[in-house]
Amino acid sequence: MLKRAQGKLPEMESSKNVSKILGKVISKKNKILDVGCGVGHYYISLKKRIKLDFEYVGIDVIGEYVKKAKILFKDEKNVKFSKGDIYEIPFQKNSFDIVMCNNFLHNLPSIAKPISELLRVSKKYVLIRTLVGERSFRIQEVRNSKWDVKSKTYPAREFKDNGEPTEYNFFNIY
Repeated sequence: MLKRAQGKLPEMESSKNVSKILGKVISKKNKILDVGCGVGHYYISLKKRIKLDFEYVGIDVIGEYVKKAKILFKDEKNVKFSKGDIYEIPFQKNSFDIVMCNNFLHNLPSIAKPISELLRVSKKYVLIRTLVGERSFRIQEVRNSKWDVKSKTYPAREFKDNGEPTEYNFFNIY
């Protein structure tokens, strides 16, 4: 994602298509919210194809992505990034003209609440792009920021008493 946002890798076809779709409905000064924005690589495609002034806000639950996006786009006017959770999007009802969520919902254990949150913060349009397959698998990758392999320090509470990990990501395979 970072290399795409930096222009070191080509744009994704999905980000090109999203920018073409939004280019047909966006108006001058519209506010776009990108939920699950990563490091902001979709903004590059939007900026390339949409020649109107618009405000772009990206939120992601992973703080490191947000930190990198803020550094990468620090000189862009009308572009902001913040940490945010799709289950409780940190904006008021009808805050954005366009809300988009790309390649993200398939990582979640449930999508009803996230979709209602996308609709809640949108005034006009919600664009969702997700993978759909006839057969899918959900893999839970256990992660814990307290691991330190070099010093052989391992977390004491990596798993809860019921066997659920304390920190994890979902990965789906289609």
